[in-house]
Amino acid sequence: MRFKIPKKQPANFRASALYLSGNTAKLSPDRVEWVETRNLQTESPEAAAAIMAATAAQSTRCRNPAYHFVLAFDPKDAKAGKVDPGIMREIAIDAIERLGLSDYQALIYAHRDTEHPHIHFLVNRIHPQTGKAYSRHNDGKRLTALVREIARERDLNIAKERGRDKARIPEQELQEDFGDTRATVTDAEYWLARRNNRPPIPDMSWEDVKSLRERVAPHFYNATSWADLSARVGAYGLQLQRKGRGLVLVRGDEAAKLSQMGKGVRLTELEERFGQKFDEWELTRIDELVAAEKRKHPIPGSENMTPAQLRRADRLRAAEERVAHKKTRDAMTELDHAQMAVHYWKGLDAHYRYGERRLFRAERDAAYAHSRHDRATKFETRWRESFRESLSVTFKDPAKAERIWMKMEAQFGVEETARMLKEKPGLAGGLRGLNVGIAKDETRKKAEVSLRYLKHRRSRWRRAQQDVNHWNDKIADGRRQVKIAKRDFELIHQRTGTDAYLHKMLGRALERRAAALSRVTEKAIRASNHAYDYKRQLVRALHEYEENSRKNEKVKEMEREMPFPRF
Repeated sequence: MRFKIPKKQPANFRASALYLSGNTAKLSPDRVEWVETRNLQTESPEAAAAIMAATAAQSTRCRNPAYHFVLAFDPKDAKAGKVDPGIMREIAIDAIERLGLSDYQALIYAHRDTEHPHIHFLVNRIHPQTGKAYSRHNDGKRLTALVREIARERDLNIAKERGRDKARIPEQELQEDFGDTRATVTDAEYWLARRNNRPPIPDMSWEDVKSLRERVAPHFYNATSWADLSARVGAYGLQLQRKGRGLVLVRGDEAAKLSQMGKGVRLTELEERFGQKFDEWELTRIDELVAAEKRKHPIPGSENMTPAQLRRADRLRAAEERVAHKKTRDAMTELDHAQMAVHYWKGLDAHYRYGERRLFRAERDAAYAHSRHDRATKFETRWRESFRESLSVTFKDPAKAERIWMKMEAQFGVEETARMLKEKPGLAGGLRGLNVGIAKDETRKKAEVSLRYLKHRRSRWRRAQQDVNHWNDKIADGRRQVKIAKRDFELIHQRTGTDAYLHKMLGRALERRAAALSRVTEKAIRASNHAYDYKRQLVRALHEYEENSRKNEKVKEMEREMPFPRF
């Protein structure tokens, strides 16, 4: 028994439901052994898909509501009678319950078109009542535990994990792997990229991360500076890039979190060990790259140019260099340089976004501290007046009583002062009213009642004073953070330019890479000296470029054949 989670999850419910039910051109419904539904009032694949799609529309944040996984069984268990249609149905229902999917909509199909019996689960991740999405975090671990438990309970065989020799990979296997492994974009990354108006960076697959960690992890512990670490990971075709409040390792268009490289590999710990903030080093590196480029190819007469003239001269020289590169460089070299340009501008864009968000968070936190300080000040005023009002009801001279109370607090402490004045209130002065024998007038009675609440009101006033002091400190710290964030963002802005300029340069870099892909061939990529992972990614990018080019040509051809203009 084993499980499988397809890397390419369904884009919609209808196509998947028709495929699983055999209602497509190349399939037959005879492949279905049985069908089971959960929280759906129909077994019709089209009707069920429509219901699931309508439920999924409740969520505006979940981009991939369709969840597909498979449970497969050993043919030996089927021949031995351990796996029949009834048992498979029981296992399917049991799996849904153990995975916490009992309240979610699901289509379950058992197929008999292969030698190994298997069950397909098509689940709607959106809860029909709450509208919340079912989390797929660690779903591989959950299914691994599920398979082991069910196999142990029902005495079924478990498939052994298939290993792979990472050192020697045959060419045939290399060609197969080029098309199989595909990175995925998480919901959080999709919305972050959409907010920042940039393409999303997909995560590396689990297999790629594991392979990368085995090779790169030691360098994070042995590196002595950011420059040293950047050079070490650069040897593997990787780049350190800011993402949110942390760092990622970028390879082409894929990324892996820094924390996935091993224990203790965190941005804060690396900054502490290197004695330098990553952002400071990044800005320094940008300055060095720009200065080195200018020293290598100085513009004649640049020392007498204005900043605007210098920028215009830089653009003209860059255009001339691009033309020269196309004439002299081979296709693979041009692709390498184009890829480096994309990495460079993506890194600058990520740096700019981080500085922008950091300034926004600092200003937001400072505004929040001000609002909380105003609220704490109101409470402090309220309880101060309440305490003094009680003193005026209790003592003949309330101002003197307050001075004595504060002096005793400073000398004996808060709790001890309250205890002493409770036992001997005369220490703070005479009480109001008359007490003759056992007779007390109304003023004395009110004074004694008020005395009981003095400790509570003083305690609330003191707590309010502490809150005011706390938010005063927060306001001061917020001013410092805003000042630092503004200064750092201004430095970033000076080095990277405006937001529009960054997008324009990144767009040019992407166009340059697309042009390079149009000249390169798959044979040239395979013959290059790049690492296996990088070659696989380049081949995939080439295939995607060719596919998009074919689609664009079809659209243009249809537009040419139209008898009327397209609106």
